[in-house]
Amino acid sequence: MVVQKVKHFTTKLVVKKFADKLHFVYFGHVGLQDDHTMVLGATASTSHEDNFYTVGYFEGHDVILLQRTNTLHFPGKATVNYKWLIFQFDLKQSNLPHIFIDNQHHDETFFANLAVGFTKLKDMSGAFTDVGATVLIDPVRYPAARMLLSPAIVNTLTQNFRHLDVEINDDQLFIYAKDTHINMRLLENILKLGSWMAAQLDSTKLPE
Repeated sequence: MVVQKVKHFTTKLVVKKFADKLHFVYFGHVGLQDDHTMVLGATASTSHEDNFYTVGYFEGHDVILLQRTNTLHFPGKATVNYKWLIFQFDLKQSNLPHIFIDNQHHDETFFANLAVGFTKLKDMSGAFTDVGATVLIDPVRYPAARMLLSPAIVNTLTQNFRHLDVEINDDQLFIYAKDTHINMRLLENILKLGSWMAAQLDSTKLPE
C-alpha cells in the first residue's frame, strides 16, 4: 500500500510538471459523474477510474491525457486488472473508420469485452500484414482504413512505437501505453507522436 501511494504521488508530480511545461491544465482524479469531457474509446466502461486527468492544446489539436484503471471480467476467462496511459487527440476530420491496433499488449479478456461493446470490429490483420500487429476494423470501412494507415504512419509505428497501441474512431485519435512507468520522456514522446499522427489523419482525403 505504501509503495502504491509513493508511486501515485511520484506520477502525479511528473504529470503536473508536464502540464505546467506545456501550459496544460491538470485536474487529477475525475469520476464518471464529474463535469468533464469523458475519454471514450475501447477502454471506456461504467467501472473504469481515471486519474491525472489533464487537458491542453498542442499544435492545432485539443488533447486530453489520463491514466485509466479497470478490472475486466468475462465468463470463462480470467479476471484481469488493467492500467493504461491514454492520450486523446481531437481531429479536424470526422466520420473516420473505427480502427484498433494492438501490438500484442492485450489478452482474451480484453478482446472479449471489446467484441461485445463494438460488434462491428473484426480482426482484419491479414489485410494489414505491413502493420505487424492485430488490426481490428469494421470490414465495410476497409478502403478508408487502408488509406488512413498510410506507409508513413505504419513505418513510424512499426519502427519506433511498438510499445504503444492506437485507436482511431470518428473524429478522435487515442494513443495507449499499457502497464508502463510514466515519466517525462514517455509523455513528451506520445504527445509528439500523437500530434504528428493527428496531422497525418487530418490531411488524408477519404472517398465520399
